[in-house]
Amino acid sequence: MAKVSAKNAVVIVAGNDLSQDAVSYNIQDNADTVDVTGFTDGVKHYVPGLKNGNITIDFLWNTSTGGAYTILQPLVAASTGSTVSVYPEASGGKRYTGVFFLKGIVVSGTPSDAVKLGSCEFVVSSTASPSWSTSS
Repeated sequence: MAKVSAKNAVVIVAGNDLSQDAVSYNIQDNADTVDVTGFTDGVKHYVPGLKNGNITIDFLWNTSTGGAYTILQPLVAASTGSTVSVYPEASGGKRYTGVFFLKGIVVSGTPSDAVKLGSCEFVVSSTASPSWSTSS
């Protein structure tokens, strides 16, 4: 199995390529667990519940046209979700895509580091589950 660096990852938010401003991502592709343990079961028993998938991305502060802050700030509490796609290796490979709401933006900085839009959490906002696919 090939080992791959994330240095060529691609991050697309609402049709905008924010890869230049993205510094890390975390994709949570999971399902809830439902406890169906009965009174006579000797151990806990679970079945898969609803599928869920959130994405957390850290961005650099960029207020220029097409920059991360400029694109993301209007998405906070927007009435409709936006399509977000993350290509972990590079565009043209596997991608994780779905329609998400942006919960919020956390701006942080220190004297010895760049100003960041840290932990921008995108949560599922449609009835369709986010999914992995191979881009065409």
